[in-house]
Amino acid sequence: MKRIRAGKLLGIKDVINTEDSRINYLRGLIRIAESDNDKSSEEEGFIYKIAEIAGASYSEILKAEEKQYIEGHARIHFETKTEKLLFLMQALYLCWIDDDYSDAERAEIIAVGNELGITQFEIDEVESWVKQGIDWMKTGAELLRLE
Repeated sequence: MKRIRAGKLLGIKDVINTEDSRINYLRGLIRIAESDNDKSSEEEGFIYKIAEIAGASYSEILKAEEKQYIEGHARIHFETKTEKLLFLMQALYLCWIDDDYSDAERAEIIAVGNELGITQFEIDEVESWVKQGIDWMKTGAELLRLE
């Protein structure tokens, strides 16, 4: 993996830069979106936007959509802590994108985090940070509507 210059914003393509990592990333997002048995159009659109941003090919998207399960869950794996935390951040954003972060989605976030070796403290920290970011963006959108 290439080194990131200090001060440069980290992008998805900087971290999720192999076919395997793109497939796992998308497979994990699909798993989270389907965890509450109610994959919304917002969630679906977000997943395809991430696929586009990550540079996923059509065949990679098809592979991600294939159902490969272990004990009822789609298999996902990441090599680095950065990949894992970036995935967790995007997965949490996905959960809130339709304004319905359900108990089933939260349970799946915790299960995936545990599978990836992310501590509950780290999950809570990322969850809080993502929620603050969403609230910040909503406040900005409201301010822009002021005349």
